[in-house]
Amino acid sequence: IEPYELVNKEFSRGSDSHAVNVRQMSRWCTQITRWASVTILSEPTADRRCRLLKYFIDLGIQLLALKNFDAVMAVKAAVYSAAVMRLKRTWSLLPKKYTIMCRRLHEATDPDRNYSNYRRMLRRSQPPLLPFLGLYLTDITFLDDGNPTYRRFEQPDELVKSASRQLAATTGTAEPSTEPPVRLTGQTCALFAHRKDVDLNSRSILINFEKSYRLAAIIQEMQKFQVEYSGNFTMAIPGLQRYLIEQWESCDREGYDDDKIYSLSLRCEPRAAPCPSPADLNIRPQPAGMRFSRLLPGSAGRQQQHQQQKSKDTFLSNLSDIPSDS
Repeated sequence: IEPYELVNKEFSRGSDSHAVNVRQMSRWCTQITRWASVTILSEPTADRRCRLLKYFIDLGIQLLALKNFDAVMAVKAAVYSAAVMRLKRTWSLLPKKYTIMCRRLHEATDPDRNYSNYRRMLRRSQPPLLPFLGLYLTDITFLDDGNPTYRRFEQPDELVKSASRQLAATTGTAEPSTEPPVRLTGQTCALFAHRKDVDLNSRSILINFEKSYRLAAIIQEMQKFQVEYSGNFTMAIPGLQRYLIEQWESCDREGYDDDKIYSLSLRCEPRAAPCPSPADLNIRPQPAGMRFSRLLPGSAGRQQQHQQQKSKDTFLSNLSDIPSDS
């Protein structure tokens, strides 16, 4: 990633942007997230989905150990996506060991307090590592939008003018210069660019070096991490790389966006159906007397005794109608 790709938000200019490397890194991060989500949701049974869920949690922990924080964020976004988190049957099969690992993965990349846990971990880490590019782009965007690129002189108000005259009179100094003191006010670069009455070559227009210094500090930190991995980390597997790129491109061709991925999740575990009403089941309501009699204590026993006594009387009456042999 070259410094010119980060100046003036070059990475946000769409297809005409010259920030080719920044856009490719962002595209890979998004593709990893979609591929992991689709891989989990494509399995037909909860047991097989749980096996893949355990695999991606293991993968996130290993990436954390390798200090590949950009891929860690991508895998974590897939595991904690709404389409995967709603799979209650799948998560119920996850062992407690993986639940603890998943919590560790979340704490390392927790977005609370502007990613304070991740920023602290990044400061303690030594290169080679791969930082999360999206956080740098967010910082640069806030810096560029919230601070003016140029500042210009502004004439002070009458109160400042009178105060300067009084100060000169009391101290016995010479009459102050006809050129009044100046103060700097911030104006955004976009405002200057669209105003025809503002000349950027004028002496009244100054560069906001404070903003430039802060942007340079962010770019310098990114360049500090542009160190190649060494040792066992350099063992590339061309077949595996080719497989991953083919899978990512396949997800793009199939058009797997957030809505389509959520549809896969609903196919795996549909929403719980609402309880049907008696009218839907064609059940006739019972009389009020019968309903209340069932609520009374001992009513069921009395009804059973009454039924038994009725059956006994019927049996005895039938028995008395039988003629005797004598």
